[in-house]
Amino acid sequence: MVKYKTKAERVKEAVEILKKFIEVGIRQTDPGYRETKQYLDEWIKTGEARTYKYTLIRYARKVELILPSREGIAPTCHLFPPDPEKWKEYLDAHKEDTED
Repeated sequence: MVKYKTKAERVKEAVEILKKFIEVGIRQTDPGYRETKQYLDEWIKTGEARTYKYTLIRYARKVELILPSREGIAPTCHLFPPDPEKWKEYLDAHKEDTED
């Protein structure tokens, strides 16, 4: 018989993912952090297995977020290295924001 994650298990796992985002320097105020949190909140609420692929624009990094519904399978969040061209485009467009 297949066992599914409880809401409490999903909350605990979601918090761990969000902590990792903060550890790698993605702020809670960043749109990419908020997007990830929105996906996690929906997963916590419904419990449905989902996979999301999106881009953290500010960091020019792609994300693959895999949220399983079955107990015993951990969620995964792949944060791919920045695309150098996209990163350069972002920095050029926001040069005045990064200068002191």
